[in-house]
Amino acid sequence: MSQYNSALETSMVAAMEVRRSANLPRFDGDIVFPDHAGDFFSNDYLSISKLPSHSLSSSAQPVHAAICGTTPHHVSLERYFAQQFDVEAAMIFNGGYMANLTFFGYAPQPGDHNSLIDLEIKLQQIAPSTLFVVLESVYSMDGDFAPMEDILDMVDKYIPPQSAHIAVDEAHSYRALSVHEARVSLRAWGLEKRVHTCHLPLTKGVNFIGGVVTTTHTVYQYLSNYARSWLFATSLPHVDVVGIKFCFEVMQSEEAEELRKKVAHNAYFFMKHFQEQTREFPRSNLNGRGLISPVFPVHTLKAVSLQDHLVKYGYAAHAIVYPGVPQGQDRVRVVIHGGNSEAEIRAFVKTLRAWALMQMPQTIQARL
Repeated sequence: MSQYNSALETSMVAAMEVRRSANLPRFDGDIVFPDHAGDFFSNDYLSISKLPSHSLSSSAQPVHAAICGTTPHHVSLERYFAQQFDVEAAMIFNGGYMANLTFFGYAPQPGDHNSLIDLEIKLQQIAPSTLFVVLESVYSMDGDFAPMEDILDMVDKYIPPQSAHIAVDEAHSYRALSVHEARVSLRAWGLEKRVHTCHLPLTKGVNFIGGVVTTTHTVYQYLSNYARSWLFATSLPHVDVVGIKFCFEVMQSEEAEELRKKVAHNAYFFMKHFQEQTREFPRSNLNGRGLISPVFPVHTLKAVSLQDHLVKYGYAAHAIVYPGVPQGQDRVRVVIHGGNSEAEIRAFVKTLRAWALMQMPQTIQARL
């Protein structure tokens, strides 16, 4: 039985009971069906995965999760994640976007809403439906941190426990910073038991493919029966299942912890050096927000020009403009890494400064 006696899970259990009462098939996402008697159900029409000359093909067999696509390797990985995160269930996907699409496309029930506009007013409007509060621990465009504990306290203040569902996306925080340097992840703050669902796209800090949703048994079973984006998606190939676990284990190593400390050090170093070298420039020309995270948005109304300048000097820069960001908030998004050296950071800031100087009137350049 789930530890959450919530309106959401009550609704999900009722939906599953409708399937049972109507004698509709119920799919258990963590059940592996045997295939030793012969394959009569997969979409591998030519039996490519069985050819001896294609030994790797069985690792990349394109099958649906609900149709022969769940293997012991998938189930083992999901149970591994559930154990690592100390949750009831974990569901793996072939991408972080698909994980978010599945959960938010199918978990909210009729009558629910997920707007965070004017949060406190919404929280005071207690209703029999479920209030979804969705946040990222680190926001990818601005690199700022969500006040998670304050938000959770506010939810507790206004909403009965059975009427709230908290979902946190940790794409840009989990294992990205050392817990000794920046307490931005759920576990670092000790908040994991106050969150119902956690989303972990593996394409960011874990540096691989796929996505994981950690949640309860009830939500897991509901999604595996109602979420078309999971039912009809191609399962992760076995080689990716193995790769995910390998990358996750690397992220927990002492070497990775040293790199997390290096990320924190480099972020401080970049911020300090950037501020020293650009303090005399107007905000409209070049502005980096002083946020101690690996993400630094360099705001400028000439983001494309800055992008072209950086590319000219060998940097894989990308201007982010509307509609990727609100109008008037164009920027080049800088991400600091554990592998960056201080010399590299100084050279990069020097390149930024050179571009900013070219945007200034000649008389001001002479004074600088």
